[in-house]
Amino acid sequence: MTICRGVITSATTLSIPANCALLANEANVIAQDGMVVAANLQVPATTTVGGPVTVTLDSPISAGSCPGIACVYTAAMANDILLDQCQVAAGGYSSNNSVSGGSEYLDIPSLQPTVQCKAFIQASSQRAFFRDSQTYNCFFFPTGFTCQGAPIVCPLTTGEKVVIGQVGNNECTMGSIVGFYNIEEASVRVLAPVIHVPLG
Repeated sequence: MTICRGVITSATTLSIPANCALLANEANVIAQDGMVVAANLQVPATTTVGGPVTVTLDSPISAGSCPGIACVYTAAMANDILLDQCQVAAGGYSSNNSVSGGSEYLDIPSLQPTVQCKAFIQASSQRAFFRDSQTYNCFFFPTGFTCQGAPIVCPLTTGEKVVIGQVGNNECTMGSIVGFYNIEEASVRVLAPVIHVPLG
């Protein structure tokens, strides 16, 4: 059983991984509380590997349909994101590896510098789910399970939370590399920490 996650980017649009596009056609969109907020998705045909596909919803989703959902990142927030406190909305598998539809926010303790992510992904068993021409962020996932399309949520210095990206992997098992693409083209880049070596 494959479970694909999506991110509602506006009242009438849903972002899903391209790899989920065929599976999601005519599917229902179910919020974290179990409510069906959109039915019978009509997903545009795509041959794209990796990256997002935008699905237009037949009816707008009201803000109250998905309580507790973070807003989507915009470039104006770039200097306010606390990248060391991000979480992934894990789902699809529970801690005992059984299939589950629920969500659980898990800390991301190992967000990697963006420039290193391409090599990590290409060396992994999940490389087929990523497009070489696209830039991805990534992290190692040692504490649980997640699945394709899961949102990456980070806090701002203001206390608000924003969605900065979506997981692209099909299977994200213990210790594997998890790659995610940014929701907005202005996109978040994770920089390597600067290590100051004292002289003398």
